[in-house]
Amino acid sequence: MGGSDSAEQFDYLIQAQVRQPDLAEYKKLQQFLRQAALQSEGFIEQENSYQQLENGLIECNVRLCFSNVQACLAWIDSPIRRRLLNQAEANFKHQFQSEIHKPSFDLWLRSQLPDQPPIWKMNLLIWLALYPSVMLLSLISVHSLGELPLALNMLISNAITVAVTGWLLVPLLAKAYGGWLQTQSHRWNLAGSGSILALLMVCYAVFSAPNVVILLHRSAP
Repeated sequence: MGGSDSAEQFDYLIQAQVRQPDLAEYKKLQQFLRQAALQSEGFIEQENSYQQLENGLIECNVRLCFSNVQACLAWIDSPIRRRLLNQAEANFKHQFQSEIHKPSFDLWLRSQLPDQPPIWKMNLLIWLALYPSVMLLSLISVHSLGELPLALNMLISNAITVAVTGWLLVPLLAKAYGGWLQTQSHRWNLAGSGSILALLMVCYAVFSAPNVVILLHRSAP
């Protein structure tokens, strides 16, 4: 059974290394676990494979297949499974390591997440966040960063604006425009785009006003 059979199917890999004398007991443990898993909702199949390693140990791979991730996690955390594993770990003096089968997890994750917004919408939001940030920083830092060499000025200014836009403004705008980012409606696309362009024009008008520029220059450190 593979994770590609269905977008809903979820696989979980359990990996362990056991000594040759313990292999028979380990296989018996997997039989017990499979019998118990058969009673678990959503269980599809369990596949076991074994490989001899150069260090003399046996690599044991157990692949659990469930109908969905919720069913898999319910079994992984079930009391009966924990009890069987605790007994085995005590006998083998080994703690089993588990990992999620990445292709199955990716399929499940994509099925749970909303569609990624078009890049042009994200670019509009970044533009709306970046323009006022750059303008405001340029005006209020005219007597500080503005007196540095151009290359150093741009280096520091870019670091500040990227931090402000990436960690603060863009997340806030993405939350405010969340519905617009996901909508397929032509009318709402036009309305959202128009509102962003209108806000940019407001910012332009504000930063173009002589009184605003003078006020910001006077308040600059």
